[in-house]
Amino acid sequence: RHGQKGIIGMIIPQEDMPFTSEGIIPDIIMNCHAVPSRMTIGQLIESLLGKLACMEGEIADGTPFRGKTVYEIEALLKKKGMNGLGKEIMYSGKTGQKMKYPVFMGVCYYQRLRHFVQDKIHGRNTGPNQILTRQPVEGRSRQGGFRLGEMERDSLISHGVSSVLIDRLMNSSDRFETVICEICGYLAEPEAPEEYKEESILHKSAYCRYCQSNENIANVAIPYSMKLLSQELSAVHVGLKFSFNSTN
Repeated sequence: RHGQKGIIGMIIPQEDMPFTSEGIIPDIIMNCHAVPSRMTIGQLIESLLGKLACMEGEIADGTPFRGKTVYEIEALLKKKGMNGLGKEIMYSGKTGQKMKYPVFMGVCYYQRLRHFVQDKIHGRNTGPNQILTRQPVEGRSRQGGFRLGEMERDSLISHGVSSVLIDRLMNSSDRFETVICEICGYLAEPEAPEEYKEESILHKSAYCRYCQSNENIANVAIPYSMKLLSQELSAVHVGLKFSFNSTN
């Protein structure tokens, strides 16, 4: 059918709803700004045709490109003594005063969708993470986190809140502390645990295999997904180097 989905923004008592000169009260008041951008003009035509069908006591065919045109509907409504564009003089339900401009009103099919806040509401402090990326899992049923997408990221950047960006995308997601060689820029090997330090194949401090040195090793915090990407690229012989600026 023609039309859109929407949410109930406000429930108003019947006595406060606007009414026509004949005392007809609308069931739903729709925001007119929802029509132009979504281009659901068929909904307006259906409302107009539904109004005519009620006046004539007949069933009308609202299929696009078939049946009566808008101009034919307009002419028939005028014959019935009504506004051809479906507009009605409305009165305020609170003050009883006549509204300044006529309001479009018609008969339209609508139904309730089975989507409720109580079924969708979700929040999380900490919870399960994915094994591979160490990022929070997704979905309400799994106590997942909230996705901060590209557009949300762009919004934070436009507001200049870089600390919030780091907190959301790294600290509260997949922060990972590792070691990087300042000379070659590659990931170094972290210090071996105490129980393995006696074995000759393992180093006793952070060590760079490329430079074969344990000097100029920096402790850094990066997203775990960044470290994972670096290792996956290394597997296909693509080296990913990290650079350090003067402030570090």
